[in-house]
Amino acid sequence: MGNYCFGDYTIDTQLRRLYRRDDVAPLTPKAFDTLLALIERAGRVVEKDELLRVVWGDGSSRRGGAPRRC
Repeated sequence: MGNYCFGDYTIDTQLRRLYRRDDVAPLTPKAFDTLLALIERAGRVVEKDELLRVVWGDGSSRRGGAPRRC
């Protein structure tokens, strides 16, 4: 793990923070996980099932599991 930079933004994977220049850009934990998953897979299409698995896991240990359309 390390830092990723894109435009005015830096994502710090150790502190789990997104910075815009020197300011922290607030993200929920799931938004951070989603952004990191997409950054780590830059340059390729990320299938929905892969993203759900990476960000939400199997859902059994999390209340409510992955979001779904009602």
